Amino acid sequence: SLDGTVRIWKAEDTSCIHTLDGQDYQVVAAAFSPDGQQVVTAPLDQTAKVWCMKDGICHRALVGHRDVVLDAKFSPDGTLIATRSLDGTVKLWHAKDGKCVQTVHCRDGEAKLAIFSMEGSLLLTSGERHIIAKIWTRNAESPANGHPYRACCSLVGHDQQVTNGAFSPDNSMVVTASMDCTARIWHVSSCTGADRFVGTLAGHTAEVNVAIFSPARDEVVTASADRTARLWSLQCTCLRIFSGHAAEVTSAKFSPGG
Repeated sequence: SLDGTVRIWKAEDTSCIHTLDGQDYQVVAAAFSPDGQQVVTAPLDQTAKVWCMKDGICHRALVGHRDVVLDAKFSPDGTLIATRSLDGTVKLWHAKDGKCVQTVHCRDGEAKLAIFSMEGSLLLTSGERHIIAKIWTRNAESPANGHPYRACCSLVGHDQQVTNGAFSPDNSMVVTASMDCTARIWHVSSCTGADRFVGTLAGHTAEVNVAIFSPARDEVVTASADRTARLWSLQCTCLRIFSGHAAEVTSAKFSPGG
């Protein structure tokens, strides 16, 4: 909340289990670890904080960013935490001890993206003033520099800033959204080849805020500042236009069943 706290609630009766307070700034993000035993929060300062669900106490602060931390999340296996900041970096931390193990530089301005694939083998990053998104792949073994991820490829093609992105459920594809009014689909398996670009989802008349795959990986939904959402085939054909909002559409997603 903007009141500087995070509250944990029971879904069945709405009772508050813990109030995670002691943060001096507004909290803009909070996420559970995969096992539900920890929560990571991002107050509007230069840190992220890791809390224990058993006692509701902050067990460590992740210190190292030079500007406001905008988001924090656990990797799907729970071993890493990714934070992104206005300082233009994405940092990866060991969840166990809070040690920073890698810093990804996204050029000037805010680090816009730090998105794990579903099982954590891939990471998608991009910066505020960057028209290129980058895919990183997890190192099978710990390299000499200790970095858990290594650069795989850059996704080059958008004319304006990349705003969002998502991996397909099977990790075979990635979709990126952009201020250039389009989304683009890419092959991940062809990361090292020139044929990784699949196609452009063109039709929106304003910035695309979100693009995400369906659970079956056969469709993509986009949400735009043009006040519509659109459903697309993987052949980049617009199947449906969802109109009716009176202002820009900031998010869209599929139900678990698609």
